[in-house]
Amino acid sequence: LRVEAEPIRVVYVEGVLRAEYKYLRQRLAADPDVDLVTFVRSANPDQASVSGILSGLELLSAERLEKVDVVLLGDFEARMVDDDAYEALRGWVDEGGGLMVLGGYNNLSGVGLWRTALAELLPVGPATGGIEQVEMAFRFRLTDEGRRHPVFNISGDTARDVRLWESLPELAGVVAVAAPKPGATVLARHPRPNPMDPDELGYVVMASQPFGKGIVALLTADTTWRWSRFARITGRPDVLYARFWSQAVRWLAQRDSSSGRTVLSVSTDSALYERGGRVTVTVRRNPAVAVPGMGGEQTSVALSVTDPDGQRVPLEVTADKTEPDRWTAAYFPGRGGRFEVSASLAREGAAPGTPVATQETEFIVKGSRVEMEDPASDPAVLRQIARLTGGLYADLEDEAAVRELVEALPSEPRTRRTERMRQLWNSPGLLFIFLALVSAEWVVRRRNQLV
Repeated sequence: LRVEAEPIRVVYVEGVLRAEYKYLRQRLAADPDVDLVTFVRSANPDQASVSGILSGLELLSAERLEKVDVVLLGDFEARMVDDDAYEALRGWVDEGGGLMVLGGYNNLSGVGLWRTALAELLPVGPATGGIEQVEMAFRFRLTDEGRRHPVFNISGDTARDVRLWESLPELAGVVAVAAPKPGATVLARHPRPNPMDPDELGYVVMASQPFGKGIVALLTADTTWRWSRFARITGRPDVLYARFWSQAVRWLAQRDSSSGRTVLSVSTDSALYERGGRVTVTVRRNPAVAVPGMGGEQTSVALSVTDPDGQRVPLEVTADKTEPDRWTAAYFPGRGGRFEVSASLAREGAAPGTPVATQETEFIVKGSRVEMEDPASDPAVLRQIARLTGGLYADLEDEAAVRELVEALPSEPRTRRTERMRQLWNSPGLLFIFLALVSAEWVVRRRNQLV
């Protein structure tokens, strides 16, 4: 994840309001390197019958697209956009634009993008034999190419990254498509075999292919929001969901480290750490990229970590003896939360605050229960509590203090407590309340298009 002065301009077009749009829009809006523009045709899928609506707005005209880096197309039927817009998108990708299609019930069906100029750009063909949807929950499974792809690179350790992606919550299903085209690269697959594939491999979940100077990607699953929402409900960080979309946007815009345009890159050996664990930060400089205004001057790297409280901690950087353009540093977080890592490259001897290149990334540290870190008693704290509350403190080994504490107890009669157990599981009133709550939940989920 890197942050530039020049933002990545993203246009996201969606047919109707849905959970995927909600969480993806929140993620991209929170990215400091993304300038986001979104368009949703209708909030109600039952009233989404307007065709050619984008022709009048000219949101996807050739003139507008010249100022855009990435276009995300959500789920809508082909007639929502006119033919001129599809032709403009095709030419824009040919000149270097990044396009991603988020598969749904409409855009990859018989009334979808297969009948437009974008059909040639997509890395797969349409499904045959009447199969359109695979309603089978599955876990994200990367292919060999996906494991090496920059979108899924978290720590630099391929085996560890695969385990991280496979640990995510299940996705709800995929849109069935035919086998990938000859020039396409499949990055992730569904475990269920695809009868339309001669090799009987799993259904394509994510694939990409170059088109001219640009990149086209297809994601046949439209429930990546589950990676974020379920994590938040259970109190876990959604760092992999954030990493996936942030790195996908940078890759589509050809501003990631693999594009060869990056002067500096910074990464951590994992995305999630325990409190007190070692965080290894690696900084690399790309010697193939020329830095404007620099000749053969020596450069220096500065590295710092900003904790959740906003405190900036500089790190001691160690140069790699075997790789001249690589530096490492170690950091041991003392608390949980989200940490930001900043790296800067400057001329040797230059004044502070004048870097020629900067990079940023982030990592998450799990919170911990303070009372479980040191379960031993703290006499000083106990004495303070006794003093503030008017009580007494005595160490069990101090017989005189214990005797004094016992004698100081008030001689009031003891309180007798009587408990009576009653089964509530067969109560008609409880059953009525339960049915009311379940019905209310169903109505809310239905109104929010979650059922």
